[in-house]
Amino acid sequence: MLAGRLAGGGFTTYATTGGRWGRGQIGRLRRPAQFSIGIGVFVTNVSLASYGAGMMAVGLGRAKLRDVLFSILTGSDMQIPPHFELLLGKAALSAEELEQMEWLRDILVEINKLAQVGTGPIPISEFCSKPENIDFKAICG
Repeated sequence: MLAGRLAGGGFTTYATTGGRWGRGQIGRLRRPAQFSIGIGVFVTNVSLASYGAGMMAVGLGRAKLRDVLFSILTGSDMQIPPHFELLLGKAALSAEELEQMEWLRDILVEINKLAQVGTGPIPISEFCSKPENIDFKAICG
């Protein structure tokens, strides 16, 4: 899964830089610019893919941090396999690691709150009946 994630990331970077046409354009730049463009695109793609995988895991109801991290690393919507669960369950965590895990869990909860889709459309009469919306003269006039 991890190899597929890396291969997919490589292809995405290749495609987002313009493929063969992009290589010709980037090849005309000086060496530091070539490197910075490639690294910038790669970091952006990895960040977006990791964020999306984390959101997917949280959206699927994964409550354990290790399940979310597994989704981020592999890009898979699977839960962490049982044999990994056994290996990870026996590892003793230090107080600092437990604190960091709680911090990450709190961040994931906040991300989940931000990603919640609100209710569907409501009737204008209900919208205008709320005190905070009365000043919208164009709609509730």
